[in-house]
Amino acid sequence: MESFSPDLFVLCAEQALKMGHPEMSNDCLQMYFKVKGPVTQFLGRAHLCRAQLCAPKSTENLEEFENCVTQYMKAINFAKGEPRYYFLVYNASVLYWQMVRPFLKPGYHHHLISSLSHIVSVLNQTEEEDKEWRAELMLELLDCYLQAGKKEEATKFCVTAAPFIKANVPHKYRHIYSVMVRHGLVDELQLEEEKKTSTSLAVTYHINMLKTYVV
Repeated sequence: MESFSPDLFVLCAEQALKMGHPEMSNDCLQMYFKVKGPVTQFLGRAHLCRAQLCAPKSTENLEEFENCVTQYMKAINFAKGEPRYYFLVYNASVLYWQMVRPFLKPGYHHHLISSLSHIVSVLNQTEEEDKEWRAELMLELLDCYLQAGKKEEATKFCVTAAPFIKANVPHKYRHIYSVMVRHGLVDELQLEEEKKTSTSLAVTYHINMLKTYVV
């Protein structure tokens, strides 16, 4: 019994969760945190497991949502300080996104901004290799800013997001360029100069300028 590792509690919790036994999973996690074992990757994995267990049952329960987000943030903040745990940051971002997607509806976007912006920032900090995933979350965060009426924040965010997407995920650049034109997030002269570099961007520019006039 002396050689028993607390990490086994987390492994059991993960398996119980996968097999559809949330009560058993929760019991294992409670025992893990009660033992207070050494700080290893299993601490982050325990937070991830707990986050999945407390996922909100509906978009009406914002208290459950905030509690769940807190667990994801605990996992991410733990993992970001140690390169060998960076994989947990990525895993947490994927699981987090699965959880928040139902909240992407009118009147709810502002609830995602704080946590999503933190995740985007940490993925940049850890230099996550899946740049397409980072770009996807950047575009979603930009949309959250705009849906929440935070144009100033959206404009500031484009200063770093647009160059990143253009350099690393060029096939998504047309998307963010379209958003910048439609909402006037970048200096118009800069947008006009960019459209000269690509027929695709030129078409995108004119279509979105027409949309702004129609609106």
